[in-house]
Amino acid sequence: MNEPAATVQPGEQDSGPPFVFGFGFTDGVAREMRWQDVAAHDSDYDFVWLHLNMVNEEARAWIRAQKDIPYAAASALLAGETRPRVTSFDKGIVVNLRGVNLNEGAEPEDMVSVRIWMSEHWIITTRRRRLKAAQDVRDDIQGGVQVANPGAIVARLAAKLTERAEPYVQEIEDEVDSLEEAMLGDGGHGLRAKLADTRQAAVLFRRFIAPQRDALNRLAADDSQLFDQHTKIELREVADRVTRMTEDIDAARERAATQFQLLCYTKRTMKFLRPTISKQSDKKSTPAFTSSTPKAPTSFGEKRAQEMSSRLEKARAERDKLIRAEYAASGSVQENIQQKRLQKERTIASLSSKEDTKKY
Repeated sequence: MNEPAATVQPGEQDSGPPFVFGFGFTDGVAREMRWQDVAAHDSDYDFVWLHLNMVNEEARAWIRAQKDIPYAAASALLAGETRPRVTSFDKGIVVNLRGVNLNEGAEPEDMVSVRIWMSEHWIITTRRRRLKAAQDVRDDIQGGVQVANPGAIVARLAAKLTERAEPYVQEIEDEVDSLEEAMLGDGGHGLRAKLADTRQAAVLFRRFIAPQRDALNRLAADDSQLFDQHTKIELREVADRVTRMTEDIDAARERAATQFQLLCYTKRTMKFLRPTISKQSDKKSTPAFTSSTPKAPTSFGEKRAQEMSSRLEKARAERDKLIRAEYAASGSVQENIQQKRLQKERTIASLSSKEDTKKY
C-alpha cells in the first residue's frame, strides 16, 4: 500500500510527509514504490524516480545523506528560492524549472518550482508547494505510459509545465485585447489601474519564462547519455513552445505599456484643453449681433491676435495627428513620434499662454 500523498494548504508550503510518490522502472515499465522501499533499494530497477517534499526534515536528511549526489546538487534540491537553470556535474545534472501556481487561493504569477537531480539510475524531484504538472506525469505513468530513461521524465515534466502555462498567457493576451477595445470605445472606470496590473502580470511571468526557454534549449543540446534522440526532439519542441510564449508575453506587455502611456497622454491633454474648450463654448452661447461676414482686423493688435489663434488651431490639429500616429506605431518609430508630440505640446502651451496674455 502506498504512502498517503503529501497535502498542501492553498498557496502555502507543503506540510505533509517526506514522500510524495515514486516509481521504479524496468525496460520502460513502472512499478510504484513506497518510502520504505527507498531505503531498501537495490539494482533491480533500471532507474528510480522519487518525488519528495523538500520542506520535510526527513526528506532533507535523506537527500543530504546520498553519497552519489554532490553537495552543490543537494543544496540545489533543497533551495528555497530558485530560477530556471541547468547545471552539469560529473555524474548527473541539476535542472530547475518553474510553472504557474494553480493551487487554490494562489496567484498564478506566484510561480511554483520543481528541482531535479538526474543521473543514470536516479531522478529525484523536490517540491515546496504542490505542483500539478508532476501529478500529471504520475497519472500518465499510472495509465501505462512507458518511460525509457530519466531524461524522458524531465521532458514530460517540461511539457506539462508548458501546457499549464499556455492558458495563462492567453488570458493575459485576452485581457489586453479587452482593455484596448475599452480604450477605443468609451473607456471605463479604473482603466489605467487595469492596464498597470496586466502589464505587471506580464512582467512577472516573463522573469521566469525567458530563463526557462534557455534552460530547455541547453537540455536539448546536452550530449550526455541521459537523453536519447527522441527525448532531445521532445525537449526542442517544448523549447519552441516556450519561445513562442515568451514572444507572446513580450507583445502583450508592450501593448499594455503603449495603451497605458496613450491613456495618460490623452487624459493629460484633455485636462489641458478643457479650459480652452469651456471658453469657446461660452463664446458660442453668447448671442452675437454681428453680420455673418467675419470682421476684418482693423488694427495691428487684432491682426496679431488672429494670427496667433490660427497658429494655435493648426498646432492642435497636428498634435492630434501625432497622438493617433503614436498609438499605431511601435519601437523606435513610436519614440520619434512621441518626441515630436511632446514638442508640439510645448508649442501649444506657449501659444496658449501668449493668447491669454493678449486677451487680458
